[in-house]
Amino acid sequence: MNEYATAALGDKTRVVSAVLVDQSRMFAEALAAACAAPEQGINVRALGDGGNEAVLLSRVHQPQVLLIEPVDSGPPLDLIVSAVHQYSPSTRVVLLASTPSEACLQRAFEVGVWGYISKSESLAGLLEYIRRVPNARRPRIPLNRQLQVHHVHGQTVLSIRELDVLEQMAEGMSNAEIADALSIATGTVKRHLANLYRKLGVTTRIDALRRGLNLGLLQL
Repeated sequence: MNEYATAALGDKTRVVSAVLVDQSRMFAEALAAACAAPEQGINVRALGDGGNEAVLLSRVHQPQVLLIEPVDSGPPLDLIVSAVHQYSPSTRVVLLASTPSEACLQRAFEVGVWGYISKSESLAGLLEYIRRVPNARRPRIPLNRQLQVHHVHGQTVLSIRELDVLEQMAEGMSNAEIADALSIATGTVKRHLANLYRKLGVTTRIDALRRGLNLGLLQL
């Protein structure tokens, strides 16, 4: 059983409640099915396919996370987010999209969207992202850097989890503290550190942080 399974089964309060709103019913049902396994620690309470349903379902289910695909039709995003927060103030709204422009993302964050995850992300990466949203102290990636996480100058840089570790390093955390913050094993932290060192071409923490700053992956 993996570390997420242990966390989910050992502490019921860690199960993340979510509502998924996406125009593609097939995508929504497939993602909900992937979340349904008890070891994933995610409870998708309802599916919808438009802005009005996003507001209604958030009001009824009070989810910790609302995953919503941005669309041109229906209510504008700012009204959706405002209404969601009126009825469910603690819900964090996350855009789920393929290739939004940086201007689109900038506007989204200005109106209260909490985060963004690309539909091109792996299933494992998407599930990780959903699990971490409710307990994150801030959006992991400032908006104007969202598109830089996986690709800098067209090349893959860090995975979502490797970026998590890098950001915790920037806060001065030890390996044990990072493991506790991310609910993973210390050995897993060490593996992520080795991978991000290799990808960034560095050998020390301070060099990794410098490289992360230079690539726009970090803001201190």
